[in-house]
Amino acid sequence: MDPDDELEEEGPRKWWHFKFTKTPCLVRSLLYGIIGGLSVGTIHYMRRGVTLKAYDYGLMSFAVSSISAWGICRYSLAIKRHQFKKALLEGNKKRDEPEGEAKVT
Repeated sequence: MDPDDELEEEGPRKWWHFKFTKTPCLVRSLLYGIIGGLSVGTIHYMRRGVTLKAYDYGLMSFAVSSISAWGICRYSLAIKRHQFKKALLEGNKKRDEPEGEAKVT
């Protein structure tokens, strides 16, 4: 028996049972945010030498890059889903169309 099945049988899920890997775009956007925040914070500290300011810059760049990556990923995912649904509908129309009849336009 899988431990995940036991969690679903118990009732409502708690917040700590949240699966990050099942949320589309979350892991990638958090990784981009972490990399961006560390890079900007480190570069700012090396150039200026002020720890608190470097922390502020790192935190703000983490937030901006995470939200930007999340939005871009969700937008591209929505476009892919729309194209898939459109192709599926066109395929169903072609399947339901009788072969012997001429198509009138």
